[in-house]
Amino acid sequence: MDHAERGFRIRTAYGIFLAAFTVVFGALFLIAVSEIYFAGTETAMYSREIVGAHLRRLAVPAILWAIAVALGFVVTVLLPARERRKSPDARRAYRRLRRRMPSGESAEFLAARAELKKTELLRGIAWGVCAAFGMIAAIVSAVYLFNAAHFTAADPKAEIKAVIIHVVPWIGAAFLLCCGAVILESALAGRELAQMKRLLVLGRGAPVAAQSPAALKKTREILASERFIFAMRLVVLALGLTFFILGIVNGGQQDVLFKAINICTECIGLG
Repeated sequence: MDHAERGFRIRTAYGIFLAAFTVVFGALFLIAVSEIYFAGTETAMYSREIVGAHLRRLAVPAILWAIAVALGFVVTVLLPARERRKSPDARRAYRRLRRRMPSGESAEFLAARAELKKTELLRGIAWGVCAAFGMIAAIVSAVYLFNAAHFTAADPKAEIKAVIIHVVPWIGAAFLLCCGAVILESALAGRELAQMKRLLVLGRGAPVAAQSPAALKKTREILASERFIFAMRLVVLALGLTFFILGIVNGGQQDVLFKAINICTECIGLG
């Protein structure tokens, strides 16, 4: 077994261990949160003592998890991943070939083009339904959440349960619908690419759409180059640091701290 293969196996084994450890730690944290939620009383629902007593039990697992994450970073540095060939992007290849859409008048060519239009229409309908339902879910959730009558602080537990009943199903359904649209997009990408290749074969000898100008090609190459991307990252980093420093100078951290305190003490009930 060579060094690269051994390093790949070590990285894989440690990645599986770290993922399992993260899941276990997340489950322990959720259990602690649920215990904090149900341990509250009418006089002290979420006191500092109740929260501290439950979270202190997670101190050792949290430290071990942090050490495991740090060791994972060390493993990735000492044992770099093997370079793998990127799988071809069907969607990108389809867009590139679509600019060379030929023209033809044969019955077979027209039938193939009609099939391609059906596939494109199906993809458009899927994303349209996803966008429409997402907008409806956002509006319904916002209407409920911004209605002050639903949050009178008379019974916080009942209010939280009501939020789960009235808001979470809409958000969950929108999320699942978007996941379905992404899966359908991946499935249709291969079909559209195959149909486009068939059109190119059937349209041989027919006039082809004009290619992109040389200047446009050069611009695309520049925008896709590693130097341009690295320069843009530096610009974004510089802007982020600039706004970060301006926020500190203007006292923005105090506003964030006060808002966090108000959320924890007034909205969530912690503290």
